[in-house]
Amino acid sequence: VWIALGRESLSAGSPAQAYGMARKALYLANGAPHVQASAWGLIAASLRAQGRNQAAVAAEQKAAELYPP
Repeated sequence: VWIALGRESLSAGSPAQAYGMARKALYLANGAPHVQASAWGLIAASLRAQGRNQAAVAAEQKAAELYPP
């Protein structure tokens, strides 16, 4: 649910809010690598939307480690 809400926030132009929701999803997804990977993907997208490209790349790498494409 937090990931879906975060995606909606990102689409609505609120990347900081999306980031917070993705962090909440990551916290709650303990033991579910595919959910953690989705949360990291949302974190990456929200960081990229904020112009934090280097941090976004690191988040994308974490997502790929948890759930390779």
